[in-house]
Amino acid sequence: RASLAKYPEIKNCEVFFRDGYLGLIERSPYDAIIAGGVYDEVPIELKNQLNIGGKLLLPFENYKFKLIIRKNMKEWTEEEFNGVILSRIEKGIA
Repeated sequence: RASLAKYPEIKNCEVFFRDGYLGLIERSPYDAIIAGGVYDEVPIELKNQLNIGGKLLLPFENYKFKLIIRKNMKEWTEEEFNGVILSRIEKGIA
């Protein structure tokens, strides 16, 4: 919040500090959730916060990602991607 306070022109941003496994249910459902931290498992709480057709992208250890897509109220598809390496984004480099 202190970092965000340095930019008073940013009006459409909120900061929540809570358990990343639980998501933000009061703002759900979501068309997409992209997690910024590494998970050990796919939390059902996050899966349940997706719209039908919504996508959940979670990073795991060993350069793996899982993409979960909600098919209906009780079913999801899950696909795993291996060897995904993220590079640092640097300012001023195209």
